[in-house]
Amino acid sequence: MCDFASEICGDKPILLLPAIEREDKDMAEEKNRNAAATEEEELEVITLEFDDDTKMQCEIMGVFPLDDKDYIALIPQDGSDDVYLYRYQEYDDGTFELMDIDDDAQFHKVAREFDAIMAENEEE
Repeated sequence: MCDFASEICGDKPILLLPAIEREDKDMAEEKNRNAAATEEEELEVITLEFDDDTKMQCEIMGVFPLDDKDYIALIPQDGSDDVYLYRYQEYDDGTFELMDIDDDAQFHKVAREFDAIMAENEEE
C-alpha cells in the first residue's frame, strides 16, 4: 500500500497526505511548545535578602544604563505587579552588587527612564 494516494471525487482530485507529514507537523508543534517552556525555564532569578533577614525570589527583567551607571529592574515572584529598581554594579570576576537608590530625585529619574523603556517596548 502507498503512503499516500490520489483519488478523484467528482471532478476534483483529493490528495491524501502521508502519515509521516502529519507526524512532522505534530513534532514541529511539540518542538515549539518545548522551546516556549525552555524559554520560561531560562528566566534569570536572583534572591534578594533584606535587612530583616526575609528573602524574596525576583526575576531579572533587565539592566539598563542611565548617566554612566547601570540599573536593574526586578520582578518579585510574589504575585504582585511590583517592579524593584536598584543600582547595579558588575565586577570583572562576574560578581555583581545591588545598591539602593537613596536619593529621591535620582530614584524618580531612574523610574522615569524605566517607564520610557517599557513604553518603547510596548510600541514595538
